Amino acid sequence: MSRRREEQGSPLTMEAISDLLDKKLATHSQTITTELHRSFAVIETKLDTLQSTVSTNSLKITELESTLNNHDQRLEALESTCSALASKNTQLAAQVLDLQSRSRRNTIRVLGLPEGVEGAQPVAFLEKDRIIREARAKRGQLRYGSHPVLIFEDYPPEIVEQRKKYSEVMATLYKLG
Repeated sequence: MSRRREEQGSPLTMEAISDLLDKKLATHSQTITTELHRSFAVIETKLDTLQSTVSTNSLKITELESTLNNHDQRLEALESTCSALASKNTQLAAQVLDLQSRSRRNTIRVLGLPEGVEGAQPVAFLEKDRIIREARAKRGQLRYGSHPVLIFEDYPPEIVEQRKKYSEVMATLYKLG
C-alpha cells in the first residue's frame, strides 16, 4: 500500500498509518468477535448438553442412594431376624434334646431277649432301677438261655454321640470303681 501512495504522490503520514491500522484493527476485531461468538455458542451448546446429562445423572444417583438406603435397612432387618431365628433354633434344639432325654429317662433297652418273654405284665417284668443296677453289676454275664442279654439306658442319638466322646474316661472310672 505504501507504493501506491508513493506513486500517487501523497506522502505517508502518521495519521494515514493510524487510520489504516484502525481500519485493520476494526476488521480483525470484528472477525475475532464473530469467531468468539460462534465458538462460545458451540461451547454453550455443549455445556447445556453436559449440564443436562449431569442433572440426569444426579437424579439417577439420588434414586440409587435412596434405593441403597432402603436395601440397607431391609438387609439389617433381615440379618437381625436371621440372628434371632438362629438363636431361637439353637434354644429349641436344646429343648428338644432335653425333652427327648427326659422322655427316655424311664426307658431301657433290652437286647437279646425274644419278643413276648415279659408275658402279660411287662411292668412287673421290668423294674427299671433294679434291672439297671443288676445289669451293671453283671455286665457281660447276663444270659437268657444261651443268648447274651444286654441292658442299657435309652438315650437320644445326640446324647449317644456326646457320651461316645467320654467313653475312655468312663471306662477308666468303671475300672476304678
